[in-house]
Amino acid sequence: MHDLRRRALERGEAGKTLSRKQRTRVTSGLAPASAPSSLNASLNNSRAASRTNSRPPSRHDSDDEDDTGLSDSTFSLGSLDAALEEDIATTTGGVGLMERVEAVIGKDKKAKEARERDLAALAYVLTHSVGTAELEGRELTVVRGLLKVVGRGTEDDEGEREAVLGLRALAAVFLTSPTESLFAATVSPLKRTIVDALSNTIKTAGLHALGLAAYYGGAGEPEIVSTMRFLLDIIQSDGGSVEATDEGEVVVAALEEWGFLATRVRFSEDEDVEEAMDAFIDQLESSDASVQVATGENIALVFEKSRIATDELDSDDESDYEPDDAADEDADDIDSEEEDEEEKGYRKIYTPIAPHTMPSLESTLSDLATTSARSLNAATRRRLHSSFTDILHSVSYPTHGPRYSTALDHNTGRELGSRLVVRLGGPGKSGGEVRVNKWWKLHRLQALRRVLQGGLSTHLLENESVFQTIPVLITRK
Repeated sequence: MHDLRRRALERGEAGKTLSRKQRTRVTSGLAPASAPSSLNASLNNSRAASRTNSRPPSRHDSDDEDDTGLSDSTFSLGSLDAALEEDIATTTGGVGLMERVEAVIGKDKKAKEARERDLAALAYVLTHSVGTAELEGRELTVVRGLLKVVGRGTEDDEGEREAVLGLRALAAVFLTSPTESLFAATVSPLKRTIVDALSNTIKTAGLHALGLAAYYGGAGEPEIVSTMRFLLDIIQSDGGSVEATDEGEVVVAALEEWGFLATRVRFSEDEDVEEAMDAFIDQLESSDASVQVATGENIALVFEKSRIATDELDSDDESDYEPDDAADEDADDIDSEEEDEEEKGYRKIYTPIAPHTMPSLESTLSDLATTSARSLNAATRRRLHSSFTDILHSVSYPTHGPRYSTALDHNTGRELGSRLVVRLGGPGKSGGEVRVNKWWKLHRLQALRRVLQGGLSTHLLENESVFQTIPVLITRK
């Protein structure tokens, strides 16, 4: 693996991702975005990946974590909106949701600052409250109006903020009032926005909105696979396929949404993941830590999905795959040996990576988990160490989720398992918690947080569609 310090010093003036060696595979010769994957093909009795002698060290014991800062990459306007949203939070009372919508998509001529304020107010209301009843039956009208707002902002050199606010509101509509027809109405305009926008911030927001549209907007498995193909093209080309070559934030967004959508499909053969894994392994060489972490989390997810609960294999309906959470309580106790996995109710259904390349991958992940490059600041090194220690562990033990501790519980004598817990609600409010003991849960939780931000707890506890996305244990009423 290339030295991280040397690659960081070679970065461009704008901090872009490094251009790497010319790929041996010509990207223009890849299958078109509409080419379906063989996700529903018969299970492939492939050879089990050989185990290497090297094992990751045992994880240290730690207390349960109240961690709402799950990722450094967030779908946010950052400090640009902090003061505005604080002001909006004190002035939203008494104004209905549809009044906010009309203020945004109505035909009244307004100054740029007024349009931005209306958009910020609508996005705030949608992300911090559950207004499904008010939107019911009007979703398409609202979505089309917001797409016009986004288009206007994309065409204007000074319209970046307006376009990003519009995309944030659009993504919130998908979550607040999921409707079967929304994906078909938004996929083409969103892809045009992602390709044509001159601003990388707009491209990034568009990618996150596209992921939410595919997940909640009525896309079937073929449409989800096609969207993942679009995202993979961006990853393989380092952003070049959407006119954002070597722009790290765009590549990160594509990686994050690929992982989010991957939680909805079932890979059944090696070929389903071979091309994606090749692209991910290549992106581990990026000089951008956010690209590396997002890539590693996708690799961990691909390994996790290679093991499936045996009772799921008996299901006749695989068209709308949802990971089985019933086996989670036992998953933390499954040994790494494949025969033990089968005894505990798991079976390997595909090989994530060719056995002869496994040692190289483990070596790369180990380097990232222990890097001491002085070109990286302390916070970045800590992030790489924490993330890739988890990722390396899950590559070796695919049924172990993030923040897994192999320390033994003094009372039960069993491994403590995944220790990441996100607590929801506050004093005097309904509360709950999410036990993030699977990578698919982490991907979904991070996707929700990117758009909902401070409203995450409200939607997880009160929004039925969001509640169904990830299991929440209600702890108090």
